[in-house]
Amino acid sequence: MAVTAGRYLEQTALSLRPASVVLADASLRFFCRYLVEEHPKTTSFTAVGRAEIEGYKANLARRITPQGRLVSPDYRRQRLGMLRTFFDRIIEWDWDDAPPRCPIFASDLPKPDEPLPPQALSPGSIRRLHSVDDLALIVGRQSGKIR
Repeated sequence: MAVTAGRYLEQTALSLRPASVVLADASLRFFCRYLVEEHPKTTSFTAVGRAEIEGYKANLARRITPQGRLVSPDYRRQRLGMLRTFFDRIIEWDWDDAPPRCPIFASDLPKPDEPLPPQALSPGSIRRLHSVDDLALIVGRQSGKIR
């Protein structure tokens, strides 16, 4: 797996920005460390399937930041997205260590955090606020999620 990951990083370094390569490297290292610790019989990317990915998703969801908080959905989305791109590319490039299909699905990625629309907390909205339920209704209407 180290050879495949190294080869992948060499290839991506030719077309991606350095920070993207660093992120891909970290994502692959975390995933490979997880495989070594939790799935020691998985010794190649060819053998990675849903069981490994589902376990890794749960592992990511339990990860704690240095500040003592759970990692954010965006962090998990970024890590899983990098791995999904890795698998998509090595499959497309027809490498020997590629699995038959990508084991990470779009539905595996947490939904991105969506900021409130700017008009949600406009002065007019705040004046009409009488409760938390009012805020939810205003934000829902202004974001188009409630009609």
